[in-house]
Amino acid sequence: MKVLLIGGSGFVGRGILQYLAADSNFDLISISRSGRPHGTQAWLEQVTWIRSDLNHDENWKKYAAAADWVLDLIGVLIEKNYHEYQQKSVTPAKELIKYLHDKDVPTKLLFVSAKHAPFFMKNYMRAKKEVEADIMRKLPDRGI
Repeated sequence: MKVLLIGGSGFVGRGILQYLAADSNFDLISISRSGRPHGTQAWLEQVTWIRSDLNHDENWKKYAAAADWVLDLIGVLIEKNYHEYQQKSVTPAKELIKYLHDKDVPTKLLFVSAKHAPFFMKNYMRAKKEVEADIMRKLPDRGI
């Protein structure tokens, strides 16, 4: 099974990839702005690391179209205002959703959202809910 993690070089992404890398049934690809993280752990070699930015290039599209599952793990926790969440989290997610919808591929999307956050993270929650709504509109049968 081909699994693509968007934001796979982050804290959560590395944990998921390390776990999945132990199973040879997974073909793992990670796309992030930074590419491969530093380290010498053996599991890092089980992942194809791609440096790409959903906001600025289209390198990621061929990997998304070929994947069985795409996991969106882009998680910007603290920003100054909603505009920054929009740029760093919402816009890339919506670009991915639009691509999967328009391309009409069978790829499934798992978006890592949040159920609750402290009051001072209201913009974080607003961003998560905006992406969730877009998934339900455009990928109702393939988005989680």
